[in-house]
Amino acid sequence: MKNKMKLLIKLIENYENNLITADSTIYEFNKIANSPIDKFILESYWKSESIEEFVASYSYEEINDWKEIDDERAMNLINEYKENFGEKLITERIIKALEKRYSKTQGSLNEIIYEKTTTEVLSFLKKDTVIRL
Repeated sequence: MKNKMKLLIKLIENYENNLITADSTIYEFNKIANSPIDKFILESYWKSESIEEFVASYSYEEINDWKEIDDERAMNLINEYKENFGEKLITERIIKALEKRYSKTQGSLNEIIYEKTTTEVLSFLKKDTVIRL
């Protein structure tokens, strides 16, 4: 992750110093990053976060073994989320993995994970909420 962050920061710095074009920056950034950016994002990220925070949110390592998450690991991840609330880099990867593992719609966990106990969150995750027609 550190190498990916360094590459992305260097790209943005080169763009901001007029060494490369916006199109080249976006193209190279999107080849490296976990999700794509566009020109608006490239030119306005600095209004709300530092370059390090911005790059971190696009270079975090996903939890790739989300299929193997069991109850114990889920509870550990929920606790890790609560301990790191406000750390976008950490919380996004946890939410994404748990939502995938328990087949929840994107964003459904964000509403309850901080307000409920760890056990209540796990119960919500395990509850079948799929509507079958």
